[in-house]
Amino acid sequence: MRLPLLPSILFLAVCATSPLVAAEGVAPPAPSLNYQGRLVEDGLPVSGARFFRFSILDGVGTQLWQSAEQSVTVVDGLYAIQLSGFAATVLAESGLALRVEVGEASGALTALTPNIALIPGLQATTAFSVSAGAVGTAGLVDGAVTAAKLAPGVIISGPTGPQGPAGAQGPIGAAGVAGVDGRTVLNGSGVPAAGLGANGDFYLDTAVSRLYGPKTTGAWGAGVALIGATGPAGAAGAQGSA
Repeated sequence: MRLPLLPSILFLAVCATSPLVAAEGVAPPAPSLNYQGRLVEDGLPVSGARFFRFSILDGVGTQLWQSAEQSVTVVDGLYAIQLSGFAATVLAESGLALRVEVGEASGALTALTPNIALIPGLQATTAFSVSAGAVGTAGLVDGAVTAAKLAPGVIISGPTGPQGPAGAQGPIGAAGVAGVDGRTVLNGSGVPAAGLGANGDFYLDTAVSRLYGPKTTGAWGAGVALIGATGPAGAAGAQGSA
């Protein structure tokens, strides 16, 4: 059984009559405490019988009184009980708190946290009077706060999701700026004329396999022969037979 960390208090009233105001000669009534609460298990209100035990603690957590285990019927998460059997002096202590233990079986009870502050006198503490900021994360059931309850502008960042599929191909973009003109390799038979081609061009003299260029400041230069010089004559061969 999963219990909530914080019991939702609807009403908590100490209905104790002080002996100081009792009529002379009339015994004061025994003090009692009416308690109504809300029980949630796994985020859902409980319905059915549960075993409860209640304890009154002083300001330092010392137990002043404890009830016996008793079966209480819970309907839609709500239950009510009248506690009695403690001395009137108990309620005169300061900083009192009520500890509530609950379980599905007798002898297997779990204490709800935090303990509930007791206010002596004919007063009531309700869930509607909880001060702003008094309920922390431990007092909220997981998943209890929805996105609709968040203030505008609040951003909740979860883990990065998987990469989505590739989108459709977009339209063809506009033509880019024209690039710089490339260099030209010219050819012909004989030495190139000075007016032929532009700076940066090359010229191949096909008659003698000579490459000129790149043309610089309007001049072709001397050029470079692509065929090496003629090698020396080879040795004479042996004389043939008669």
